[in-house]
Amino acid sequence: MYTLKDLFNQRSAFAARLEQFIDSYPITKTQLCKDAHISRPTLDKLLAAEITNETNFEKHAGKILDYFHVSPNKFMGNSQNRYNRIRQIKTGLHISNEDLSSACGISVDRLKAIESGESVDTAELRDIALCCNTSVRGLLGTNFFSATLSIPGDFVDSDILKGFGGLWGHIGILPSGQDKYLWYPIIFDVKNSVYSILEQKFIVIPCMNNKVLFLNTSNTDNIVFLDEACDPPSFANWDSNVSQGEIPPVVYEALEDYYVYGDDMPRELISEKLQKILEKIVKSYKWTEDDIMSIAREITVHFKSGKQIHITADFDYDQNLTDAVTFVYDFGSIAAEDEMPYISDLDGTEMIINLNNISMIELPLAAVEDIICLSFDE
Repeated sequence: MYTLKDLFNQRSAFAARLEQFIDSYPITKTQLCKDAHISRPTLDKLLAAEITNETNFEKHAGKILDYFHVSPNKFMGNSQNRYNRIRQIKTGLHISNEDLSSACGISVDRLKAIESGESVDTAELRDIALCCNTSVRGLLGTNFFSATLSIPGDFVDSDILKGFGGLWGHIGILPSGQDKYLWYPIIFDVKNSVYSILEQKFIVIPCMNNKVLFLNTSNTDNIVFLDEACDPPSFANWDSNVSQGEIPPVVYEALEDYYVYGDDMPRELISEKLQKILEKIVKSYKWTEDDIMSIAREITVHFKSGKQIHITADFDYDQNLTDAVTFVYDFGSIAAEDEMPYISDLDGTEMIINLNNISMIELPLAAVEDIICLSFDE
């Protein structure tokens, strides 16, 4: 049974459903406002998923449901993806239905149906996510890490797009035993979060280049934050070719399917349009097949001695390194008995890592997020 509180977390789908209700009833928006006792600007904000105050949303959404004499459950119907945030993203990025339809090749009517929570295949979601510069998980609200947009952070309306972030700048990590900083693009919320948890032994840092970092601060020599508008630091090895978070995260979500299926691509997974775009990206960045598998599955362990190992992880095999990531990200610590997690590679080799001896572990964010979210669904 759903409540008004639940609808606040489904306000993008609620907005699309409300539009459908208005279109199906012989009533104008002006008359609806008068009969439901809400102002026209309030109705417009409900339809744009712009009301971000929960109390205000519940108050006005309740008046709408009372007018139509429906419960929250009945109003939302059989929505399969009722937590999707498509309308919220469109509003925040000032994208019209017509522009989105033209960009992703999906009709306006079909987009409205998807927004309202109707069943949708992966290819459609990926096309919409690509045009919105985000991930499918960000689109559906099923992300574990902060949702990112592959645009500068200054272009992100933080009031409407709460929970999303664009490029703020970079974090530079100098692992113990190494003489060069490693640079990663991050959003503003991640930068603030890292500042607030530096006293922890272990911290987790999601980045915009499909990396999530598991850091042992005891074995980290230095951390640098660099706003994207700043000049390169004179004391550090800044790399002008470092990622700017410019690749939409849905590309990383789709990359392994692109590699595995090739010319035999099931169109319910990747559309012909997205496949061509992926081909262009792969060609532009000169990614080989090994590069693609590295981006999608490789884990790099940086030991405090300076030694590094690279593991092409088998995320289909039971392992608990992702459990350590989950607990540290959510709760800030892990139990002592969990400080020796294990992982498996595609050759079947099982490896146990002593987290007390590492400086940092780089993991592929999209794959790790899938494993974490699937574990929550079980």
